[in-house]
Amino acid sequence: MKKLRKTRANQLDKFIEDRLLPDEDFRTQVNEAIHIICSFLKERCFQSAPYPVRVSKVVKGGSSGKGTTLKGLSDADLVIFVTSLTSFREQLQYRRRFIEEIRKQLEACQREEIFEVVFEVQKRRRKKPRALSFVLRSPQLLQGVKFDVLPAFDALGQLTRGYRPDPKVYVQLIQECESLGREGEFSPCFTELQRAFLKERPTKLKSLIRLVKHCVMMELSDTPARFLDKFIEDHLLPDEDFRTQVNEAIHIICSFLKERCFRWASHPIRVSKVVKGGSSGKGTTLRGRSDADLVIFLTNLKSFQEQLERRGEFIEEIRRQLEACQREETFEVKFEVQKQQWKNPRALSFVLRSPQLHERVEFDVLPAFDALGQLTRGYRPDPKVYVQLIQECEFLGREGEFSPCFTELQRAFLKERPTKLKSLIRLVKHWYQMCKEKLGKPLPPQYALELLTVYAWEQGSMETRFSTAQGFQTVLELVLKHQKLCIYWKKSI
Repeated sequence: MKKLRKTRANQLDKFIEDRLLPDEDFRTQVNEAIHIICSFLKERCFQSAPYPVRVSKVVKGGSSGKGTTLKGLSDADLVIFVTSLTSFREQLQYRRRFIEEIRKQLEACQREEIFEVVFEVQKRRRKKPRALSFVLRSPQLLQGVKFDVLPAFDALGQLTRGYRPDPKVYVQLIQECESLGREGEFSPCFTELQRAFLKERPTKLKSLIRLVKHCVMMELSDTPARFLDKFIEDHLLPDEDFRTQVNEAIHIICSFLKERCFRWASHPIRVSKVVKGGSSGKGTTLRGRSDADLVIFLTNLKSFQEQLERRGEFIEEIRRQLEACQREETFEVKFEVQKQQWKNPRALSFVLRSPQLHERVEFDVLPAFDALGQLTRGYRPDPKVYVQLIQECEFLGREGEFSPCFTELQRAFLKERPTKLKSLIRLVKHWYQMCKEKLGKPLPPQYALELLTVYAWEQGSMETRFSTAQGFQTVLELVLKHQKLCIYWKKSI
């Protein structure tokens, strides 16, 4: 950004050419690779499927599709338009099945075809992916593009130049998504229109777009070290009014669930406690975007296996009571219970949002076996509890799914830490969100960055007042060697 500030107005075009335009050889290599991948997916996806679904077209979107990529980092979408779908609801219903088929064919393409760039299909990180990802990169040119691949309902059909959709198409999709609690998720259906809006614009206009994007992305790197605390306060801390409204809403919801769930059930299962986890529970949320878990701990379960076997029954009861709470209680924020996407969900979701403040929190609600019982300050679980749960989950082929059982410990590990440490965690998370699209060595998962930040603070001053810039630098140094680190804590609270 300093170099941009020093650039005279009559040299801006040269600045864009030298620093922002992607390498021409890399762009050619990517286009050739995408042509191969799109042809492969169109020909092979659903080829052997018993149902009549096929791929009608594969469309490149995002900045790469529109011609506004930046040098060094870039994003794109590959939207797989699927035939024989009659509605967005149907796309949502079968999305998981479509994504698994697309993943299978992408991995086959990776094995069978030859590319001039490195082609890497990314590991799945979420249980309910909306898309899957792959990366095309050139280690020599230090350039890369990350693609999100999304299946989509073909709402528009075959487009021709100058085509204008019937407004009813928009209205119908907007209403359908609102009824499903999926506002805005129809966007990929209009990828071709979005791309066409920019693709044929003058080259110089697209260069100006690149310059604006560069300025936005450099905002953090342009912040002097002494102003980092102000940057966090101004840009990363959630709105105080919204946080208060969310806390009040969660108090109402937790009390309602604890009192009403299984009240009339013939079995002895009841709710022992409802615990808020995730970034909202730990106090490390970012402004505008946030996640949380509400974990419903149940009494009289004998094992994790029993929780697993009866999970569908528990989730149905929780959904029933959440919808009752939505009808009967009054909230200062908008409370939306999300529609169920498949038959045996691991969790259900709801959203609390403020249209006025442009803030929202999405909650996953999970029933859980109460492996720890009542926790007190300084409590250290018997190691056998971990061993037993790990072994039970491995036996059931559910490795790692016991995590919600330890939500209280995970939350307590961070919740009582100094405010400034949690602000540093926010800064690290913001950096992660900005940089995860870039290439180079893979970043650790976000929860590991939280742990590295705590470790850096503990190895340093452990003071409540410390240099944010120095702390940030220390965390980044740890990230560079995270694969060589083995860090653990003997005491969690």
